[in-house]
Amino acid sequence: MAGKPPQSSKPSGQSAKRPAINISANFDEPTRAQKSRAAAAADKSGALPTTRSNVIIWSVVAIALGLPVLIVIWLVAMPGNDEDRFPRARVIEARREMAVIATKAQLAYRAAPGKIPASPDLLAFAVTQTELGGEFDITYQMTYDRQSGVLTVFAPSMFADPPSELIMVVNLGSGEFTFNREAPR
Repeated sequence: MAGKPPQSSKPSGQSAKRPAINISANFDEPTRAQKSRAAAAADKSGALPTTRSNVIIWSVVAIALGLPVLIVIWLVAMPGNDEDRFPRARVIEARREMAVIATKAQLAYRAAPGKIPASPDLLAFAVTQTELGGEFDITYQMTYDRQSGVLTVFAPSMFADPPSELIMVVNLGSGEFTFNREAPR
């Protein structure tokens, strides 16, 4: 029917127009050109930094810049000599004065063990400032356990590092005593 004229429902006096062409396009599937561009972009995507590589790069930069800053702060904050952190002369004086307190407490214990209060002070053992008179102003706190006959002497704020106090425990009956820290060398 190649030579057949087009059928028209229009009156014969009007010119015949061709009907419009309907194109049905499915955009769900990419075209061949889109596939080739996507393949070309995938080949080049390895050169671009990823989120993971950015984290690694900035972590290395932070460590490289932050570590020297932390070291400088640490060096500035630390005292120049160990005596500021561990005051040897003050500790030696406190240990000597605690030994005087222990000796006087043993004498008071032998004289009248029931007369020693639970929270004694220096006057309870007849310790004078001339006997303790050292270079440093050290305060002492004491507790006494009547059951066991143990006197505990505290010298607070002696050290910068914990434990900050020097503690001596004395068994007044046997005369044995111990310190919570070793003697400075």
